[in-house]
Amino acid sequence: MSPSQIRKGLQEVRRSMGSVLRDGALAVIAEAEAKTYSSRAFVIYPEAPLAFAPVPYGELARDVWVDLYCDVRWEGDDPLPSQQDLKIRVWTDIDEPFLHPHERAALEASPCEGDPVLLDAIETARYGGRVIHRCHYDRANVEDGPTPRSQPGPRFHLQFGGEPRDDEFPWLTRVISIPRLPAPPIDLVLACDIVASNFYPDLHQKLVGDSQWTAAVKRSEGGALRSYLERSLQAIQRDECVLHYWDNPALTERERDE
Repeated sequence: MSPSQIRKGLQEVRRSMGSVLRDGALAVIAEAEAKTYSSRAFVIYPEAPLAFAPVPYGELARDVWVDLYCDVRWEGDDPLPSQQDLKIRVWTDIDEPFLHPHERAALEASPCEGDPVLLDAIETARYGGRVIHRCHYDRANVEDGPTPRSQPGPRFHLQFGGEPRDDEFPWLTRVISIPRLPAPPIDLVLACDIVASNFYPDLHQKLVGDSQWTAAVKRSEGGALRSYLERSLQAIQRDECVLHYWDNPALTERERDE
């Protein structure tokens, strides 16, 4: 994906998703745009994520909100990302009726018995909320060398959990990296479409009929997603097990040529 295509995607997120973005989101998008002049990447830092407005969530009988951060990069002529790290988080406010039993125990314990990390996290979360879910669209790390190896599981994958940041622990369990589930490559535009379809269905219905938004989605799909599906289909045509191809793929042009 070219820098101009990345900028168009960011501009379309600002135009189409503006009604459901939180204060400060426009500055986050502007900073991501500025980075495209020095790299071919969607970069949004976890310290300043792209945050969306709260929405009521019936199953919890309370509001939730979403944010995301990412680092998705391209190199050379390959339409598949050379690096993909995109996380979508769901947050909610914290109050005592919704504490988990071990969290409540930490609150009710005497100071000498309570978990100081947990107690501090609960107190901090009263002001900023707590993360209750995080999914991670990733590209497995590949070691350089004559026989490159990667993390187990599919090269492009979706996982839940992973190494939590300080503002996510102890709400997220410490590292649980598996299972890594096969998932096609994704960028910021496609992630925003996923957020809209799940949390803002009325807006998403409008986006489906919005030619500018669908053009941005098609731009994202036409590069990495198309290449991923084409190469998967080629594996099937070679009478290979496509699941095994996903697990141990030669998905990049550099690897295909070696």
